[in-house]
Amino acid sequence: MGYFLLRESMLDSVIQARDMFLKPKSGILLPSHATMLIAPIMNEDHHMVIEEYLVGMNDWNDYLVNAKKQYGVDMSILTEEYDKEHRDYYLKSSHYVQLDDDTILAPPIVVKTLDLAVCTLEDAKGVDVTEFSFDIESSGSGADDEEEINGFAGWFTVDFQSRTDEVGKQFGAKMTNPVHFSSSPEIGDTHWGQQAFYFPSAIPIQSNGKVKIDGTMEMIRSKENARLYNVKLQYTVGTAAADGLNNLMDMVESVYKIP
Repeated sequence: MGYFLLRESMLDSVIQARDMFLKPKSGILLPSHATMLIAPIMNEDHHMVIEEYLVGMNDWNDYLVNAKKQYGVDMSILTEEYDKEHRDYYLKSSHYVQLDDDTILAPPIVVKTLDLAVCTLEDAKGVDVTEFSFDIESSGSGADDEEEINGFAGWFTVDFQSRTDEVGKQFGAKMTNPVHFSSSPEIGDTHWGQQAFYFPSAIPIQSNGKVKIDGTMEMIRSKENARLYNVKLQYTVGTAAADGLNNLMDMVESVYKIP
């Protein structure tokens, strides 16, 4: 199990070993089932990530001035590439986080389930385009700090239970004490934590208002490195304030590397 379950493509080795050594009718693979989930989050670390990106670009601009002043060398031709490198790292990559339960703003939705007794290498390649819809309401606490949505978080759960495929249900051994494991924020810190996919900028939630996010998620294995994945998110944002005004943001599309 890798970060967000599939990272590092470790499941490939498990599937190949299963097909070579496990008795197909009666064998049990543990964990037996896996589920991937996402949910919108409010996490102040988002602002730190943005700040680190801006600091990096300010340092670069200072370097350009000094290089020109001290050595008469104009390095500005590298600015675009330098900015891309920093954007890819800070803004277009997921971030490993250990979230608190209260950072989750809406019930998570399942984006993929795997029956590990029968899933295939093709199943392990990623997550097909999956729709999601989240309704996020203001807490109504009246706190001075503005509520906002900073992005999505992804995590996984696994189960240790009897087989549920038709052949396994007939011939497989029965587990009388199934066990459930989760890397969800509500469980507390785990080795796997969660993967945060931060928005380019936070989405504010007006006091006593509601935000609706509709979209799709897709997870694709990287062509450059078979152990890594990219996550594509497409979504629209609708907001409703207490006065009944509505606003719909244009479709947003972001692709994140899971480093």
